[in-house]
Amino acid sequence: MVKIFSGRSNFLKRRIIVLCHFLLLVSGIQYHTFAQETNSSDSISRLISDGGFENVRAVVDESKLIVAFENRRYRSQARGLAEVLKTISNSGCLEENAEIYLILLHQKVPIVMVNLVLKDYQNFVKPESDDILFSDSIYITLEFESVWGEIKSAEPLNSSNYKSDIVIIPQFRAQFGKFTHPVESSINLIPEYNTSLSKGLSFKAQVIVPLYNDLDEEGDLVRPGIIALNQFVRLKDDVFFDVTVGCFDKNRAGGNFELKKYFSNGRLSIGANVGYTTDYSYTGVATDYLVDENYLTALLSADYRYEPYDLTGRVQAGNFLYNELGVRCDLLRQFREVTIGFFVLATESELNGGFNFAIPIPPRKYTKPKYFRVRPSEKFSYEYRAKGYPTSGTMYNTENELFMLMSEYNPDFLRRNILFEIKKYY
Repeated sequence: MVKIFSGRSNFLKRRIIVLCHFLLLVSGIQYHTFAQETNSSDSISRLISDGGFENVRAVVDESKLIVAFENRRYRSQARGLAEVLKTISNSGCLEENAEIYLILLHQKVPIVMVNLVLKDYQNFVKPESDDILFSDSIYITLEFESVWGEIKSAEPLNSSNYKSDIVIIPQFRAQFGKFTHPVESSINLIPEYNTSLSKGLSFKAQVIVPLYNDLDEEGDLVRPGIIALNQFVRLKDDVFFDVTVGCFDKNRAGGNFELKKYFSNGRLSIGANVGYTTDYSYTGVATDYLVDENYLTALLSADYRYEPYDLTGRVQAGNFLYNELGVRCDLLRQFREVTIGFFVLATESELNGGFNFAIPIPPRKYTKPKYFRVRPSEKFSYEYRAKGYPTSGTMYNTENELFMLMSEYNPDFLRRNILFEIKKYY
């Protein structure tokens, strides 16, 4: 009997030892797989962050990579996307059939997602590749809540909080004057301080330094420009909200609220803008506020983008500044980083029109964002009105308009330009 029990005991011991070895082997495989995925995520995040991109998150799951990042290194968002793709491809951390999801951020807020297969990208950078085939393989969308949910809890690398820029902005205005002075103009240089405070929250302050002026009464004074706090929010279902409070241009101070809803992956949008401002004037010694010059502005807008030509039509209607009811129609076309537009403005008192444009200012690549850097503005903008600068049909500028921001992140616009930017340096 003793021998029988002894044999059974040895048999049980052997089974327990085998089971323990099996469990250790399985856990080791799982740990190795998890560690490998974690190391790949950390490596890719570090490589992208070292390239000067901010708020970088990366998650590797089997044959899928999700990356979220903010681009303030390159003037063009398409150029930033091209550089991140190049970094991922050269990292060697992914299989060639891996699926890549790139999420572009603005002030830590997710805006648009680019989805493609790494193999398609690697084939595209080869000589004599098919542009149309690669373009069709890229999926760019404003709707990506499920993908964002997989990465938003990851710890970001290289945060943009409290990193400040001194931006040098050139400003030029001109209009036809009197017979004895046919052209009146104003040339200013505007140093701007801006910084990111938290998710969607930013602050900017400008000083207007006059270089030449025969247009404005206050144009010879060094005076404050836009000084404002802005909060940018993304809501559900492709709805964006923006609120700005502070001092704006045209000597207006107050608050401005803007709401915009996008349809058809950014091709169509409707929006509303409401603001309440008072008049203020800086005399060089003190700032005067005129309480009898308070105005409520309220505009409804609709935009439609015709993708084949990067052409956008826009209509704004409502109560403009100085209680002028009117309608403004714009037609704009983007040529990569250049924008050219024409507009017609009809108010209760007059009919006006003109053109505007925005051209990029070198360089294409800025120094890496640190706690403080100096750089030029991205673009030089100018608008000409056939009837000069009347008060009817005008609006103050907060420099946080959703229409201008989202035009740089439009899926169709990015698709067209990312092909050019990828091939440009290969």
